[in-house]
Parts: sequence; structure tokens; C-alpha cells
Amino acid sequence: MKLNPNLLLASLLAVFLLSCSKESDSKPREENGPIKGEIQIRVDGGAWQKRVAGPAVKFREGYYAIADLDSDEVGSSILIRWMGGIGTHAYKAIGAAEGTHAHYLIDDGNNYVPYYVTETGMYVSGGGVTITTMGEKDGFIEGTFLMDPAGYGDALMQQAKIEGKFRVKKGW
Repeated sequence: MKLNPNLLLASLLAVFLLSCSKESDSKPREENGPIKGEIQIRVDGGAWQKRVAGPAVKFREGYYAIADLDSDEVGSSILIRWMGGIGTHAYKAIGAAEGTHAHYLIDDGNNYVPYYVTETGMYVSGGGVTITTMGEKDGFIEGTFLMDPAGYGDALMQQAKIEGKFRVKKGW
């Protein structure tokens, strides 16, 4: 019996491609250590930027924060703080020392915050941080954030819509 080399090559290629296929589950996977969390962010409806996130930090009961871990590699950083558990938490008042806050800093670029300035004054952005789970079942905190509009640029007078979503390991 003579083997057809094209058939053999096609069969090997099919086995190789099937063994290398990605899983369709978009949740973070374990890679040589603890499962990493992720934060995704986009500006003005643009493409989502996915970042590796560290575990959530608990400052004290009811006050939490998350941040990306890969800011040096990607040239930007994301920080999100919130007060409270499950639910939507509005951004802190201007000048308040504590409260819900989000910050997206792009190296040599824009610095987006949940405040903006117009000719009539400074205002807190609409939106907030929404927590959908505090990790009761699987140890991951999940949620979204929105700054609409976010202030940036000289004196925060420029505006953009910042959207984000996250799934991070509970750190306590």
C-alpha cells in the first residue's frame, strides 16, 4: 500500500491546528502561576485595550482598589477605587480625600480622570464604578466603569468617554 504524501501532510496539519486552537472562554487563564485578572478599557468607543491586573486590594471594610500590572510594558496605567460592595458607585466629590475614583494615564499622552472643566466650572463625571460580584463564588471581583465625560488635557478642559470592564482576583 502506497501512502499519498499530500494526504499525510494534510492530516498532520489538521492535527497540529486542532491541538493549537484557542479556547473560546475569554476569562483569564493560569500561566505558570496564579490566575491573573484583567482590566479592559477603551476611549471614545475605540478598540478595547486588555491589561493584566493584580489582585484587588482592600484598604478597609468597604474600600477597595484594583490596578493593572503591565503599565511599564504597555505605556499606560489604570487605577480604579471604589467604596461599597455590589452596585453602582458614583465618583467622589471634587476635593474629597476618599471615594470612588478611576484614572487612566497614558505615558507621554493623555491623563483621563472623572472630573472635567468647562467655562462655568469644574464637574464630577457621570457614570461610576459598577460591581456585579465581590467574588463570593469563585474569588473574582467583576464589574465595569464609565467616565462620561472624563476630563483630560490642559486644565481638564477636553472631554472623552472612557469605558472599562474588569475581572480580578480577590486579594484577601
